Amino acid sequence: MWTVGAVPAPMFADLLDLAIDWELAALAVALIALVGLGTAAIVRVRRWWQQPSQDPVEQQLEIYQTMLDEGLIDPDEFRRIQGRLEGTDPAPAPPPPDTSIKPGPPPAPPDTSIKP
Repeated sequence: MWTVGAVPAPMFADLLDLAIDWELAALAVALIALVGLGTAAIVRVRRWWQQPSQDPVEQQLEIYQTMLDEGLIDPDEFRRIQGRLEGTDPAPAPPPPDTSIKPGPPPAPPDTSIKP
């Protein structure tokens, strides 16, 4: 007969026989720990990368002055860097050259034929 609320025993008999596979559990915990450590490392590197420089303006200018003296940067570039660091940005760089399509027929290609 059917009884209300009674659960047949064979349905949960298999749950009682479950054994924990400790090797699998240890591997799962190790994987979760590695993912957590990787996430923490990524967050720390991102914060370190995005923080502003702690060097004073004078020290940064000395570094760029040394680069100018060694010929690694040109004087115009040094003046732009100096203006940005000191907050007195000089005139902006000139606009890029016009590369739009010109009206009219294209120029004739050069003659590259072999002549005897």
